[in-house]
Amino acid sequence: MAETKTPTQVGIEKTDVDIRLPLWTAIGFLICVSLILVFVFWLLHNPWITPEVPTPSILYPSPKGPQHLQVAPINRLLTLRRQAKDRLHSYGWVDRSNRIVHIPIERAMELIARRNAEAQAGKTPGKTTAATSTRNTGP
Repeated sequence: MAETKTPTQVGIEKTDVDIRLPLWTAIGFLICVSLILVFVFWLLHNPWITPEVPTPSILYPSPKGPQHLQVAPINRLLTLRRQAKDRLHSYGWVDRSNRIVHIPIERAMELIARRNAEAQAGKTPGKTTAATSTRNTGP
């Protein structure tokens, strides 16, 4: 038959865990945390340094007048977009005394394409006059 070994000592441990290592670890941790807190407090409340931080009202003064707070800003945005679209797609005067007009974007692209085609074909593009480049029907 096979022999079974029986433990020679049965029972509880004769020694406990050495308490000094966890105790010194906890004390060291508390000392580090307290030093960090003292350092942060010193940085925040340093009597020798007084920062000159401007207030937001100095940096960004509020605009005067009724446009400071808009009740319906989407309406203003839609109006601006509509005005820009109308200007892109219409004829009109930019400076009437100097005879400067604006033309629709589609017409301007056609004129530029024609000039580029003439330049590539070897022709020198002629100077277009105001009567041919813009249909002077604006106000």
